[in-house]
Amino acid sequence: MPIRVVVCGAAGRMGRLVAAAVATAAGLELVGCIEARGSQSVGSKVAGIEVTDSIQSVPGAVDVVVEFTNAHVTPVLLEGAVLRGAAFVSGTTGLSQETMRAIHEAAQSIAVLHAPNMSLGVAVLRHLVAQASRLLEGFDVEIVELHHRHKSDAPSGTALALAQTIRAERPSSSLRTGRSGTTGPKPEEEIGVHSVRAGGIAGEHHVIFAASGERVVLTHKAESRDAFVWGAIRAVRFLAGKRPGLYAIEDVLGLAGS
Repeated sequence: MPIRVVVCGAAGRMGRLVAAAVATAAGLELVGCIEARGSQSVGSKVAGIEVTDSIQSVPGAVDVVVEFTNAHVTPVLLEGAVLRGAAFVSGTTGLSQETMRAIHEAAQSIAVLHAPNMSLGVAVLRHLVAQASRLLEGFDVEIVELHHRHKSDAPSGTALALAQTIRAERPSSSLRTGRSGTTGPKPEEEIGVHSVRAGGIAGEHHVIFAASGERVVLTHKAESRDAFVWGAIRAVRFLAGKRPGLYAIEDVLGLAGS
């Protein structure tokens, strides 16, 4: 039996790509495309499926719900997935603490995977950043992230996740987003995060470890949104049939806890 998938935000840039990938991927079946109530896209077709405004409107069983939408819509879609007993894959960034609490609560009844970046390469980057944070004791750390001019949140969810990875290895560190004016010397253990918004950059992250006389830079560049699409497809395959719980993209690669 194929994995029955609903794509939310299906008329958006990422949603269309994910829907098309699901529709053509072996072992997957696109059974629903969802957009917000009142959207002009409702009633149109994406990847051959009519767009509706509710997960509840999808007939038959639903195995996995995938969403690339915006932060205020995610809780509604999460509730819909819980009602359908479907696993939930979320690639939406900028989620509030309240929504994250809702995700943890939902994970008691369904399998949930939330990743601010679905790229498998970024999952490996986080793994390497954790190792470098342990090994390069005393090195200053800075993060620079670049995205397209339409991105609405800053710093990116990926940059914040990278900072969280560093802070897990360096509990005494602090986080600073951007600098301006006379800031004085950089405090020890301060992690600086800097955001660039320009053109059509799909996504680029640089983690800089610097000491006197040397510098290590770990970099990931997304050449197109395909990186996120195929990460989402891998996440769907991984999450289908999983026991309730909260999963990460690192779990998909077997990196969790390593």
